[in-house]
Amino acid sequence: MTAKPSYEELERRIEELEKADNIRNKIEKELQESEEKFRLAFHTSPDSITLNRLEDGVYIDINDGFTKLMGYTRQDVVGKSSLALNIWANPEDRQRLVAGLKEHGIVENLEAEFTDKNGQNKTALMSARILRINDEDLILSITRDITDRKQAEEELSRERERLASIIEGTNVGTWEWNVQTGETIFNERWAEIIGYSLKEISPVSIDTWRKFTHPDDLKNSGELLQRHFSGELDYYECEARMRHKNGEWVWVLDRGKVAVWTEDGKPLHIMGTHQDITHRKQAEAEREKLQTQLNQAQKMESVGRLAGGVAHDFNNMLGVILGHTELALLQADENHDLHADLKEIQKAAKRSADTTKQLLAVSDNGCGMDKDTLDNLFEPFFTTKEVGKGTGLGLATLYGVVKQNSGFINVYSEPGQGSTFNIYMPRLAADEDIDKAVPEKKAAAGGTETILLVEDEPTILRMTRMMLERKSEDCFGYGKKTVTRSCPVKNQEKTTMAEARSLHRHADLLLEDTPTDSPDRAERNT
Repeated sequence: MTAKPSYEELERRIEELEKADNIRNKIEKELQESEEKFRLAFHTSPDSITLNRLEDGVYIDINDGFTKLMGYTRQDVVGKSSLALNIWANPEDRQRLVAGLKEHGIVENLEAEFTDKNGQNKTALMSARILRINDEDLILSITRDITDRKQAEEELSRERERLASIIEGTNVGTWEWNVQTGETIFNERWAEIIGYSLKEISPVSIDTWRKFTHPDDLKNSGELLQRHFSGELDYYECEARMRHKNGEWVWVLDRGKVAVWTEDGKPLHIMGTHQDITHRKQAEAEREKLQTQLNQAQKMESVGRLAGGVAHDFNNMLGVILGHTELALLQADENHDLHADLKEIQKAAKRSADTTKQLLAVSDNGCGMDKDTLDNLFEPFFTTKEVGKGTGLGLATLYGVVKQNSGFINVYSEPGQGSTFNIYMPRLAADEDIDKAVPEKKAAAGGTETILLVEDEPTILRMTRMMLERKSEDCFGYGKKTVTRSCPVKNQEKTTMAEARSLHRHADLLLEDTPTDSPDRAERNT
């Protein structure tokens, strides 16, 4: 016989039942609240949320997000399977989803293609898990439309491929630099420009740039970067020398621009290109060298003409002095009071003529010349001799004379080895009568021949005509613009250019002392 519980025991059991009932009520309340929250989240989520049976994919419920994404209403899909509605663009994607759920109970971020009610394909990310409700396995899935994002990614990918092709086609290096951390990214071409593979110089940083760049150019690069960072320059652009693997210096054009700034306005991320411009710099240097040589040649030709002209005019004046002195000596014999004075004038003029000839003498003491001396060798008044020992006009005059006769000079000299001057002049074509025997020199005598005298210096013209007239020759004197004709029995007359050509055809002898490149001479010979 069972003993009756005591009053205290009954009271304790009643309290336990009341406590369990309170707990159950609380759980039910929490479940109701949870279900309400679930329903609220289910129906208000912008993402597509669905409940399907695991085995056959039949829809149990859908939210408005599914309707917006796929175009189907709740009446269209509930009770039908996703396969029957052809929602999966690739049915294999559902097989992957189900296999993952059965193995792990959850699948996250499965990317799949779906076909909406209008037949348009869309790309979405699906996350799902298995729920056990009323002894049945259901799939709770949340799907987010990423069609626009995928299109943007594909477009970005195509753009990257296009840019990569352009960069490869232009054969330039690329670089990215985090200014605040010093981290850098170089492409393979960046390393190839200085003779390395990217692997050989990895790991790379901003110190890699500093390591290979010429110190002078590195300083310039830093200044240009700061001007860009401060906003003074829209772009960073710098030409710099970098040490190649073979030890030589190569020239690069470094360009870039800050793409990202920090919140407080500091440069964060800068990207740019790296182009090999060595050949261009070499061509510029060669072009500059040639231009310098051309300028020097033009200058030397001008000063040579000037020096040659000065020497020519000086000789003309000396010729006038000597000529008139000789004419005067013919009238003043040794007994004449002026004879001694005329001889002194003649002696001084001859010494001056000898000095002029010495200007054309090329001499060297055997010690050779350095580069600076060679560069200034033909400059007028340039001399390495002591003051009073040289005029500095000798080689300048020589240069002018050679150039006026269409020749050129080559100079080879090394310090301690001496100097060699080679002068090249146009060869004179041999005359048919060149080999004929030269007649014996006869004493000058007067005759009846007609002589055409060509001289652009009036004083020389007059003096020479006077000498010829003393021999009673019929002489025609031709100046710069007019031809003067003088005969023993006729007064001097000025003759036009046309008449000069006529006189030229009737002359027995032509005497001429003008530069070979004179335009007057070319005109007279026509």
